[in-house]
Amino acid sequence: MKRINRFSRIFTILIFVVVASLTAYGYGSLVIDASVGNAVQNQFALFELYRTVNDVSLADEIHANVAWAAQPSDATWRLAAKEQRAFDAALASIRRSVRTPADVAAIADIAKAHRAAVAAAWNVMHLVAARQRAAAKRAYDDRVLPSYENLSHRIEAASQQHIALGNFLSARWKGTEYRLQAAMIGVGLLGLLVLTGLASAMRTYRIRADLATEREIRKLEQAALSDSLTSLGNHRAFREDVLKEISRSRRHGQALTLVLIDVDDFKALNDARGHAHGDSVLVETARTLQAGRREDRAYRIGGDEFAMLLIETDREHAKGSLERLRDRLRERLDGATVSMGFCEMESGFDEHDLYERADAALYAAKRNGRDKTVDFAAIRRQTRLVPVRKSVALQTLLKECALDVDFQPIWNVSTKEILGFEALARPAAYLGLTGPQEAFDVAERQRRVADLDRVCVDKIFAAAAGLPQTQLLFVNITPETLGRADFRAKTIAAAALASGVQPKRLVVELTERRIADTRELLRHVAELRDLGVLIALDDTGAGSAGLEILTKFTFDFVKIDRSVIAEAMLHKRAYGVLAGIVAIAREGGAFVIAEGIESIDQLWFLQKLRGTSPEFGGVSGVQGYLLGRPRRDLPNATAFARYQRILSAPLVERDTVAS
Repeated sequence: MKRINRFSRIFTILIFVVVASLTAYGYGSLVIDASVGNAVQNQFALFELYRTVNDVSLADEIHANVAWAAQPSDATWRLAAKEQRAFDAALASIRRSVRTPADVAAIADIAKAHRAAVAAAWNVMHLVAARQRAAAKRAYDDRVLPSYENLSHRIEAASQQHIALGNFLSARWKGTEYRLQAAMIGVGLLGLLVLTGLASAMRTYRIRADLATEREIRKLEQAALSDSLTSLGNHRAFREDVLKEISRSRRHGQALTLVLIDVDDFKALNDARGHAHGDSVLVETARTLQAGRREDRAYRIGGDEFAMLLIETDREHAKGSLERLRDRLRERLDGATVSMGFCEMESGFDEHDLYERADAALYAAKRNGRDKTVDFAAIRRQTRLVPVRKSVALQTLLKECALDVDFQPIWNVSTKEILGFEALARPAAYLGLTGPQEAFDVAERQRRVADLDRVCVDKIFAAAAGLPQTQLLFVNITPETLGRADFRAKTIAAAALASGVQPKRLVVELTERRIADTRELLRHVAELRDLGVLIALDDTGAGSAGLEILTKFTFDFVKIDRSVIAEAMLHKRAYGVLAGIVAIAREGGAFVIAEGIESIDQLWFLQKLRGTSPEFGGVSGVQGYLLGRPRRDLPNATAFARYQRILSAPLVERDTVAS
């Protein structure tokens, strides 16, 4: 009997321990489920609040976009004040919902950015009210657009931070849930007879909590993979789906075609008709892309860049479908057009190969006049693709600003003094790029010329601090880069001033070979000139447009390409081209510089022409290895004296002096 009583007591204690343990596990699971679920819901709620702030900010920005275009009325001022109050109220609702110092700091940054944007917008409205429309337009371009872009960036960063945190919490919750379920099963088997009712109730509650949390997780995942403006998949969704579809294409032997789409001249469209119209074009483009077959997928992967995956579609069927799609887009986009490039998946392709070839086809469509659809197979033979290592090298260059800057002297032939220095930015040797030309070729293929220009200019200005204050600094900038909102005339002048280079000492060189839209270029050149910056036409004569450009623009300097000098020494026709360039440049009052002077014969040729042919008297500057190679340091006194002797010696003594 004592043993039975002892066993009964032990059994009772064991049952109590089982019940207590199961209850503790169950309670812990429910608490964790509830807390994590609430945390995920809270993060999504904060994300939605930030979206509300973004919508209010967008309304405010749209009001600012049109503020400079019409004389503001009393209603306009009231509406502006109302929009600003709405923004403050929306931001205040977030401030009440957060506790962490990081969130408080982010809200403070957004509020500060909004105040800057509002101040800029009100300044524009005051200028319009004062009928200073030109000043209002400049203030709109230089301050309002960057301010609202900065504000949008901060709001988007804050909202994405909460999406990321929600995903992290949901992932952590999943792991915790699996561990708790395993423990619950083990404990539940021991106390199954006693705890059947409790387990059933707990499971019912858990199912409800799971469903609620899963709904919130799906919302967060959908938000993280979709574009907020067009509701298409974003760049992250595109990358994930490309990998999946390539794998499925290989596994089942199905055709797959990748299409890349650009809205033509989207920046000009934005500038001419406003950002609200530009957004409507993007939304209509997305709507049209989604209206195709259900199995095809569309994505917005950049500002005006879209992509499509055509499932089980080869190049022949894709071509006809895309031509019809482009026609529909032309009808619906109110005058805007698109360019398309596509490539069919082939054996051995990975996602980089497929994307690179579709991008090459799109580049060909843009280069050949836009509003075209190009199949990579049709241009395969004449297309040189960018190797992966070159693409990686460019990305590294841009990220690390991996450039070396050298300076080459430019001499005034008349005074025998250095006129200024041309800054030459070269990729760092460890990148494996052969030189600046290859770097810009790769950047052009990847549509990152403006980014490379910006890195070069920043690096040059940083290195130019030690140049003499009396001499000019010649800097090459790609003409199309001047059209970027973050690379306007005032931005360039401010960067030069920050490095100690006065605008009147800065000479912006525009290469003849890259000038396309002369009307747009004229506007940007005028903005630079208004700030005191000098303008040079570089590589004149290397292309076919040099004489035409000289007749349309007035340049402060004209730099004659080295090939023109070399050819003029051998052929009469090239001599005529040289004479024509010099004559037109002199008529426009430009200072003419001969580039690539590497031998005494070339210098002698120019000096002889200056003395015997009046039309060549305008060749007043020279630049080349004969009179100074590109170096990081300036010519020392010995080198300077030697170069002066070369320029000053009588022609018959040149060979002796140079040796």
